[in-house]
Amino acid sequence: MTICSRSLVIKRWVYTDAMLERYRYEHGVPPPVEREGITDVLDAREHVEELIATGVRPVITIPKEFAEDVIEYGITSVPKHDLRTGKKFSFVAGVIGIDPYLPESEERLVFEIDPSQVRIEPRLTGSDTAFHGVVGFPDGIPASALTPLGSFTDVAWKEGIRKGPLH
Repeated sequence: MTICSRSLVIKRWVYTDAMLERYRYEHGVPPPVEREGITDVLDAREHVEELIATGVRPVITIPKEFAEDVIEYGITSVPKHDLRTGKKFSFVAGVIGIDPYLPESEERLVFEIDPSQVRIEPRLTGSDTAFHGVVGFPDGIPASALTPLGSFTDVAWKEGIRKGPLH
């Protein structure tokens, strides 16, 4: 297996050679297609489809206290009121092709999502309003689409160390 000698950079997110090697080994597929500066939602959808076609699956993290409910019922959007815009929105977000959201020193559960069971919408985020790997699940995520990968901290994820009963 040949490993790149450079880092794959998607705006703020950097994949090191070690991460690419771990990804290839664990999934048996090539790394995500390199693309930067996707600012059109149609191009972002196409990019997400390409990632899914190569075997990349979206992931989502949740706090440990919600584990039992998420495993049993899945994840459903909860309508919220945006104080800034005055609009109501309902949104469940995850990532694809980048490291999952893991706050520093907080242990969270990481779930892989079966893309065939959910509707996935890319999100254009950041000051440049571009696709950086954040995806939304407007219809929520059924429990059958969630595969637990384990319990991780930000450091444990980077080192590939799984903790707890879900590994």
